[in-house]
Amino acid sequence: MKRRERGIALVVVVWTLALLTIMAGSFSQTVKRGNDLVASIRASAQAYHLAEGGVHYAMMMLSLRDPRQRWKADGRRYEVSLPTGRLYIVLRDEGGKLDVNVSSEQALRTLLLYVTRQAELAEQIAHGIVDWRDEDDIRLPRGAEKRDYLALGLPYFPLNRNFILPEELLQVRGVTPEIYRRLLPLITVYSQTEGVNPAKADAAMLGILFRGDQRKLERYLEARLLRPNAPPPAASTGDKLAIPFNAAADQVFSVEVSAVLQSGESEGIYAVIRQGGSGLPFTILRQKSLNDG
Repeated sequence: MKRRERGIALVVVVWTLALLTIMAGSFSQTVKRGNDLVASIRASAQAYHLAEGGVHYAMMMLSLRDPRQRWKADGRRYEVSLPTGRLYIVLRDEGGKLDVNVSSEQALRTLLLYVTRQAELAEQIAHGIVDWRDEDDIRLPRGAEKRDYLALGLPYFPLNRNFILPEELLQVRGVTPEIYRRLLPLITVYSQTEGVNPAKADAAMLGILFRGDQRKLERYLEARLLRPNAPPPAASTGDKLAIPFNAAADQVFSVEVSAVLQSGESEGIYAVIRQGGSGLPFTILRQKSLNDG
């Protein structure tokens, strides 16, 4: 009897030890996952704040008195090495983009034709943008006003005011996420000037301005490298530019910063900055994480 009781006790002890081992292992894994999560959050926060520092570093480089050292806001990428990681910074002058709040229907249609490659869709979206921002409820031939959005069962409609953020374009009838993604580097709501400054435009916008004339584009890019404010080539005889040229520049900039830590953790920030304000060289108009889309 005693042997049997001892055997049962041994089995109980063995099962208890096994259960405790499993519980200890599970607890250890839980603690490890918790530590890994905390470490990941800490690294992500460090990378984000490093990216924030990159925005302010870009402001400083845009403010340098020496034009040879001053950074160019034409879409080129700058790389900065730091003890904690690396920064990749892209600057664009908003004067090199098309402002959807003040551009003509013709200019909008030209840009959208390049993006969509569909004439009817380009006209529909261009008319929709004008209908969205104008102060009346009179619909353009291919546009849409409040009643049209309600008829489609959409929870939004034109507010008859200018676009405050580029993301509002996603609400315009016909603008898909893919079309918006392709439009975003080419449009702005900040320059408040009709047309585009070719001296500040990137290669994609210049391709539209020069109507796909690759030779003219290459010649101009070469001239601009030698003289940053080189005048663009004149339009051909009888060729009226759908998107006019202007000289708007050095007022509002977009800044994209990607920060990569030595550990490999990365974060990105998109910011829009304006010259001056409150006695400071720059004012931040908006800032968001690149992970927010």
